[in-house]
Amino acid sequence: MRRHLLRNTTLALFLTPLLVLAWMGRTADAPGDDEAPVARAALPEGANALSSDSLAASRERHVTAFLERLGEQQNAPAGEVFDSLEYFQQVPAGRLLRIMNMGFGRSLGVGCEHCHDTDQWSSNAKRPKRVAREMIAMVRVINDSLLARIPALESERPVVNCTTCHRGDVKPALDLGAEQDG
Repeated sequence: MRRHLLRNTTLALFLTPLLVLAWMGRTADAPGDDEAPVARAALPEGANALSSDSLAASRERHVTAFLERLGEQQNAPAGEVFDSLEYFQQVPAGRLLRIMNMGFGRSLGVGCEHCHDTDQWSSNAKRPKRVAREMIAMVRVINDSLLARIPALESERPVVNCTTCHRGDVKPALDLGAEQDG
C-alpha cells in the first residue's frame, strides 16, 4: 500500500507541472485575430505586477456601476442575473463582480476590456474570455483531483488560483527572474 501511495504521489508531483505547462502552451500569451498584444510598462525596482495594478481604478468603476444597476439583484445567483455564464452560476451576482475584479483582473494585471466587450458584456467573441474558461477548468482539475493526491502537503485544503501562476501578468510566470544579490 505504501509503495502504491508513493508511486501515485510521485506521479502527481511529476504530472502536475507538465499538465500546467502543456495547458499554458495551448493558451499562451500570443494574441489572436481578435485582440492586440497587451503592452507592459517596466516596473520600478522592487515592485511586482500585483503591487502596481494601474488598472484597478478602471475595473472598480465598472464594478461600482454594475453594482448600482443590480440593486437588490446583487444577492441573486449570478446565473439568474448574467447571460453567457458557464461557471459561478450559484455565486451571488455582486460577489461574482468582485471575483472578476480581484480574482481575474488583478491576478492577470488586466482591465475588464481584456476579456469583455464593455458594450456587450455577455459576448464570447474575445479569445481571452474563452481561454479564461479553459483555465478555470484546469484549476478545478488541479484543486479537485491532483492536489488531493499529494498527502505530504501541509494544508487541509490546498488550492491554486490565477495568482498562483500569473502573479499580476497575462503571461504566467515560468521562472523567478534574475537572481537578486542577498
